[in-house]
Amino acid sequence: MSEATLPAGWRWERLGDVCTLGSGRFLSSDKVTQQGDIPVYGANGVIGYTHTPSVSEPCIVIGRVGSVGAINPVTEPAWITDNTVICRPGPDADFEFVWLHLQSCDLSALRGASVQPLITQSVLRPLLIPLPPLPEQRRIAVILREQLDAVRQAREAALARLEAVEAFSVVVLRSVFKSIEHLPKCPFGDIATLQRGHDLPSYMQLPGPYPIMTSAGQMGTHDEFKAQAPGVVTGRSGSIGKVFFVEENYWPHNTALYVKDFKQSYPRYIYYLLQWLNVDRLYSGVGVPTLDRKTVHRVLAPKADVQTQTSIAAKLDDVMAGYGPVQRATVDQSSSIDMLPQSLLREAFAGRV
Repeated sequence: MSEATLPAGWRWERLGDVCTLGSGRFLSSDKVTQQGDIPVYGANGVIGYTHTPSVSEPCIVIGRVGSVGAINPVTEPAWITDNTVICRPGPDADFEFVWLHLQSCDLSALRGASVQPLITQSVLRPLLIPLPPLPEQRRIAVILREQLDAVRQAREAALARLEAVEAFSVVVLRSVFKSIEHLPKCPFGDIATLQRGHDLPSYMQLPGPYPIMTSAGQMGTHDEFKAQAPGVVTGRSGSIGKVFFVEENYWPHNTALYVKDFKQSYPRYIYYLLQWLNVDRLYSGVGVPTLDRKTVHRVLAPKADVQTQTSIAAKLDDVMAGYGPVQRATVDQSSSIDMLPQSLLREAFAGRV
């Protein structure tokens, strides 16, 4: 938004001219507990509790290192650690207006290019903020609070619908696979072979006809493929639990596991079998969740012949034909709701509320 587009009575101000910026204070880990009277704020919010505050007045906490650019309002006595920048609006700036405006900014884009990205006070001070008269700031803040609360309620309702839709899928899978639970069991690795996907740095990605299948589904295309259709892909790292069926040659990304060898098994059956086995319960790692293909290979599964596999897949295809569109519509609705806050913030700070 350029200066010429500001509504009458508004003006551009630098953040450092209408707010006081300062640093948080170091607090040793032995003084941070899981219980206490005083919340301790790190770069991305509350990280524990202590017994003595470092601030007693309202302030806005901005992640300085680690979760760079994360924003948290603090309205009670708290200890603010040195992984943050503290922002205190002055008399010409409403606390909630400034906090909401900072949410509309991509502060992470201001981080320095170093081994450990960080954001500094000197970078934040020149940040421009469109400032209307104080009563207008307060009016806008009230409207935005009501709008964002409505978005929160809509998001919660959409997530509840999505959970209900996914629960239906689980019930259907259980009921159909129950019919073959009596069959002898064998390791999944005897039915199909999983393989880790292939590295593809973004700078090597060239748009083309072949989908790139990641742990979260298709993410772009490439001009080469590494696996032939039909394909079955599930998450290996990051997003685990989703299973995808691919009907064209594709590039399996290194965040995914893909079926390298179906071993005469029916591909659609393997697609449903991996969902029924609930592989997301098998991940390891305390940081980024990771699923080891060898762990999945050891899981016992019904040893069904191809005719039985085809029959199971056909039953599930028939039932899921109605589920798929509903699931996609629910996901699309959730995605649209997630984009609403930024849209509302942009409109508000352009003076269109």
